[in-house]
Amino acid sequence: MKNFIFKKVLKDSKKVFINTRFAPEPSGYLHIGHLKCFLINYKISKIFKGNFHVRIDDSNPELCKEKFEKRIFFNLKFFKKNIVFKKSSDFFFLIYNYVKKLINFNKAYCDSQKKEKFFLRRGNYKNYGKRSPFIFRKKKETMYILKKMKNGNFKLGEHVIRIKTFMKSKNMILRDNVIYRIKRNKKKNYIFPTYDISNSIIDRIQRISHSICTKEFEENSVIYYFYVFLYNKIYNSYFFPRQIEFSRLEIEGENLKKRYIMKIIKEKKIKYNSFLLYTLDGLINKGYDKKTLMEFVEKTGFTKKRCKINKLFLKKIFIRNNKDLKKIFLIKIPFKIFLKNKIYIENKIKNFKKKKINFIKKKKKIILYFTKGLKIKKFYYYFDKKLKINSKVIFLNIGIFKLFSISLKYNKFICIETFKNAKNKPSSV
Repeated sequence: MKNFIFKKVLKDSKKVFINTRFAPEPSGYLHIGHLKCFLINYKISKIFKGNFHVRIDDSNPELCKEKFEKRIFFNLKFFKKNIVFKKSSDFFFLIYNYVKKLINFNKAYCDSQKKEKFFLRRGNYKNYGKRSPFIFRKKKETMYILKKMKNGNFKLGEHVIRIKTFMKSKNMILRDNVIYRIKRNKKKNYIFPTYDISNSIIDRIQRISHSICTKEFEENSVIYYFYVFLYNKIYNSYFFPRQIEFSRLEIEGENLKKRYIMKIIKEKKIKYNSFLLYTLDGLINKGYDKKTLMEFVEKTGFTKKRCKINKLFLKKIFIRNNKDLKKIFLIKIPFKIFLKNKIYIENKIKNFKKKKINFIKKKKKIILYFTKGLKIKKFYYYFDKKLKINSKVIFLNIGIFKLFSISLKYNKFICIETFKNAKNKPSSV
């Protein structure tokens, strides 16, 4: 396992004890892209004889749900059994003490602007941001508001705690980033830290040496290091976790974004463990074992360049690892289709290869011209969808048939009858 991540960690291993972590948010189901991030963090900690931490990031109570947490526990224990789970909420009191010290050192303030003015003053990528009118608020007043926010005495969005950074920065995250905001939890409003501060400070408290994540968090790395720098300055210590980014896993014809998967589950009413999805539950339900999924994730590689992987690569690994398994073709709700009459047609059309079919439209009917030597006595084909009149049926290696009459037999059996003319003309179906 030699890649650019391994080389960076190898250099740092001489100076620092290696600790890694995996911090999923329980706002959805884990997919195969999460498995890639989980395994790289786990393997690097084991190679360098360090510690591996799994931390559930529950800093946003509006999105986090217990059912997602349970599925995360189940999925990760399926791959590695000896894992200890912790939550970000276990460290919230330490973050609260840290924010209080930031206010005392005049590094943070309470902003009471409305949402519209907040975003207007923040600016955009073309225009610089402007300082909030509440930036010169006194320390005692901000501490008093912070305590009330903690007790749940304010409405949603009434106050936020922001850090003093650079409003003229090109990076939007550095423009007085929000530390604390009011969120609703169990019929009351409480304060919750944002992802940026909770992620960086908990990593610093747990002494995580390397935070290995996807390139989505590349912009957040600046504020990540800034919070750690202030923590070290306030507590007179020196320890910097290092963030390493790699390109996210992409599979041809599949969208592996968590939001997209959750949207499909809600709209189309597909279950989270459906074999149509690339969630870990879906892949396990499809029949993929632990060994093949882990091997697939490793062989896709870890680079910073964007690349898409073919779906067949996963199937090839599965077939190679399971050569002894019997291969069975199965469809849940099959329709048995067969051609009733014998077909044997000799065509006089020249320049035709064997078993080649030519399709000609005539009077809104598709006529099939079979070449010399093609004989069909009985043909069985299993079709998963409901068939209707004037719908097309594809028979592998033969062609496309259009249905003009359907006769149902024995619940789910469909019979398509073919007729041969006396003058050996091609038959229409």
